[in-house]
Amino acid sequence: MKNILLTFLLLALTTNSFWAQKTTLKDFNLPEKTLAVQIMEANYNGETKEFLPISQQVLVFKNGKLTEDKYAMADKSYGSQTVNEYNEAGQLNKSSFLSFNKEKPVSSITTYQYVKENNLVAVYETSDNGYKRKTEDRNYNTSGNLVSSVFYDQNGDKMKTVTYFDNHNDILYHYKNNSQKSYQPNLESIYYSGNQILFSNTIYVDKELQQTIVKTTDYLYDDDNNLIEMNITNTYEDSEEKARNVFNILNKSFNTKKSDTSKNTKKLSYSNYKSNGVWTAQIPEKLTLQNQISLTFRTIMTTDEKTYTITDQNELLKFLDDTYQKIKAQKP
Repeated sequence: MKNILLTFLLLALTTNSFWAQKTTLKDFNLPEKTLAVQIMEANYNGETKEFLPISQQVLVFKNGKLTEDKYAMADKSYGSQTVNEYNEAGQLNKSSFLSFNKEKPVSSITTYQYVKENNLVAVYETSDNGYKRKTEDRNYNTSGNLVSSVFYDQNGDKMKTVTYFDNHNDILYHYKNNSQKSYQPNLESIYYSGNQILFSNTIYVDKELQQTIVKTTDYLYDDDNNLIEMNITNTYEDSEEKARNVFNILNKSFNTKKSDTSKNTKKLSYSNYKSNGVWTAQIPEKLTLQNQISLTFRTIMTTDEKTYTITDQNELLKFLDDTYQKIKAQKP
């Protein structure tokens, strides 16, 4: 098992296309001086001591911008690679994507164009088959800081609006109102300190049930700024007035007019294995399956030529066993 662990920690990893538009260290919640990071997701069976790799990834940054993202499933059923190029203004200029599965590889190249008019910048993307569409309108203030963005879907309809406050430390996402999906987020506020989320608040509305769900999450960190706890509170409200306010519905007749509220709170703690103050293995303190815990490994390389990685395998194995026993003892 030690040899397997070492092999996966040292492998060059890969990217998920879902993250293709995430381009900054803040998007990935990484330290500000990160140059590259290797990540592995895995499960660990505390009874059999079996280590079960799930996925591997490597992210490479230049001047705080993502330049390469590789991702692969441990069973080799899927893998992908994204390479990003930027213009002199630091804007994404070109994104090349390659993925493979058990059937065949898929590749694409997307280029980006930025059209400025006063304080508004329209972002257009063009696929390698020549299809061009507007994806975003960015609004800047007179100081040149981004204050809001409007994102558009494939049909050119508004998908969400994002408002930035205090130099991007507070972000407000406002999603479109006409989604028919249950629990489609409508309004989300996220508050940052540096690259770390401190607090988030999300409002969901289920149109069919006419129920509003408010999800509030607090993130707590240790003295080294490593996540140690999340407190999640869900508030459920059956409220005609609130549903009308969120969706701006004026003429629709609701089937129910009750206004009942219920609330539940849960806490999720994290155990961190730290290398020089930075977590290089992190475990949420809950069982994912019977006798299994999930974990994330990281190796971080920084611009000041420091590397944060796991060097003592025996110490790591003890951390895994101790954490598993701690979680097991918490079961009712």
